[in-house]
Amino acid sequence: LALSDLVIKGLGAGSIVLTDGTSNLELSNVTIELISNVTFTIGNVLANGPVTAVIKGNNLIFGGTSLLTVNGVTFWKDQAAILDASRGDVTGNITLVNSGVVSYFCRDCTFSAIDVDLSIIDVLVSCCDANGSRIDILETCCEEALSCCDALTSEIDNLFAECSEIDICGIFSQLDVLESCCDANGSRIDVLETCCEEAISCCDAQASQIDTITTQIDILDSCCDVQASQINTITTEIEILDSCCDVLTSQIDNITGVTGPAGPTGATGATGPAGLGSDID
Repeated sequence: LALSDLVIKGLGAGSIVLTDGTSNLELSNVTIELISNVTFTIGNVLANGPVTAVIKGNNLIFGGTSLLTVNGVTFWKDQAAILDASRGDVTGNITLVNSGVVSYFCRDCTFSAIDVDLSIIDVLVSCCDANGSRIDILETCCEEALSCCDALTSEIDNLFAECSEIDICGIFSQLDVLESCCDANGSRIDVLETCCEEAISCCDAQASQIDTITTQIDILDSCCDVQASQINTITTEIEILDSCCDVLTSQIDNITGVTGPAGPTGATGATGPAGLGSDID
């Protein structure tokens, strides 16, 4: 059982029972007020922090195999102003660890009544010296902090002086002008957005027209291709007719050369060959 930062009042016989040798009662920053004798015969009571027993003329007894261990602290037995009570020095069943001490303390007692271990005083003196050094360091730090505070105060004063020189009214006036400009720019932006939308609509219409013209151009290209094919066909036919004409011309020339000059139509020549007359088509 571990108890810390407590005041236990009305502790008497049987209030706390340690049942076997492994039972432990750990106390730290605890004050115990006895209303009768309290006896431990088994188990361990460990004072790991400041402990005060207000015995009021009663006894806190450790017997049998019980053991009180005081670890680096002082276990005070407080007589609660009963000045004639016996100190009750502990002679057995106790272990003092790390300079642990069991001492007597009563309210309004003189310091001559306190049995003080000089080694504890030496430790306290060393602690005081160490604390003094730490205090010196802290004082130096405080002085530096004060210097920084003074510098910051000076800077703050300068800032306040600069702020007081600023023309707040002029700034507000400039802000009003800027707000007016922003409103005007907003209106212009709205107009530009409307113009942009109209331009986009025109672009869409022109794009549609361009698509229509492109389609018509494709149709014209197709017609041109068909007409070119027809022209090629006609040209071929003309060339064929030219060839036929050439052949016919050649045949006519041949016929003319064989029959000679024609005589009068429908008459028979006396000396020359008979004319062909109208029989020749």
